[in-house]
Amino acid sequence: MPSKAPKVPFWLLRLLRARDGVEAVPGPKPGRLEVRVSGGPAVHFTVITEPRLTEERARRLRGHAGGKRPVLLATNRATEEVRSTLRRKNVSWAERDTGVLYLCARGLLVDLRQTQAVQRSIKPGGALERPTQLRGRSALVVETLLLDWADGRTSITLGDVATTARVSRQLASRVLRRLESETLLTATGKKRRGKAWTIADAGAILDRWAEEERTDPEHSVGLYVWTRSARELSSRLLVLSRLGIIWALGGVYAANLYAPTLTADPTPSLWLPADVAVERVARAVGGEIVTTGASVNILQTSGDPALNARRVLPVTQHVPEAPELFVVSPPRAYIEARASSGRGPDVAQNLRLQFLARVHSETAAIHTASGS
Repeated sequence: MPSKAPKVPFWLLRLLRARDGVEAVPGPKPGRLEVRVSGGPAVHFTVITEPRLTEERARRLRGHAGGKRPVLLATNRATEEVRSTLRRKNVSWAERDTGVLYLCARGLLVDLRQTQAVQRSIKPGGALERPTQLRGRSALVVETLLLDWADGRTSITLGDVATTARVSRQLASRVLRRLESETLLTATGKKRRGKAWTIADAGAILDRWAEEERTDPEHSVGLYVWTRSARELSSRLLVLSRLGIIWALGGVYAANLYAPTLTADPTPSLWLPADVAVERVARAVGGEIVTTGASVNILQTSGDPALNARRVLPVTQHVPEAPELFVVSPPRAYIEARASSGRGPDVAQNLRLQFLARVHSETAAIHTASGS
């Protein structure tokens, strides 16, 4: 639930007053703010502080408190999807970390979409630390946290997350500290060995990762393999396991396996280790490298982050021709499908709802591909 701040946040006053022609004065009651633009009439806002703002929460918001006074949300940072939703619903908001500002009320419209330099507060006795971006190897920590949360783990330690994500304790610590500072994680216990974390808002963490991850692979090659369907093509991939090649289906295809949405199968995306020669894979599956008309897209990135938490999809109604398939994790499939074109974002949204509700129709059948 959002918390009505006893006072208007100081950073919000600074943000508003930094704009030419904008006057911002705290009202006589807590959480009230009076705003004037270019000497115009005063608009009285009810300020609601909500550090974490997810898509689900944004869809439930109204532009006025009790149908009267307009609401001004004060949040740390919002994704583009959240921003679009708030604009459609005529909800005003301001972002502490980006400087984005949107004020919408009768006789008032301020829409500053360009990110501007924002001064960060420095805690007494501490140094200004650049936030760790949730991409690449750092994202492995986020992926591990989300998967543990979905599996029902109530807390996780630094050592556990570093081991599972296969990253250094230093990198895992930086990611955990960042998420904790944004109130997306809750810490318990003392520092070092006794400290543990629990997820406070899985949806917001997923949003952060989706905003910052670079989904484009470093290397991409198209293969044409003659088959009657994408599902039959998937069964051809089993030969890669017999050759000792680690692989996983990703993108919209993987997301559609987890959350069936499309009636026609999308072109499969296949993640392979960065050091595997695509020519070898083409020979193994009976295909050829093409520049157009590919029936499967080969993706490779240094460090193989997509393969770290791959899942095993055993015999199901999804792919009856294949005894088992390797698929990227549900949150990663969401990230990749969300960034794709066409119907990909629709599939991603269905997967998101399913994952955050912890309702997985394949929970009993999907398990981590241990030893891979």
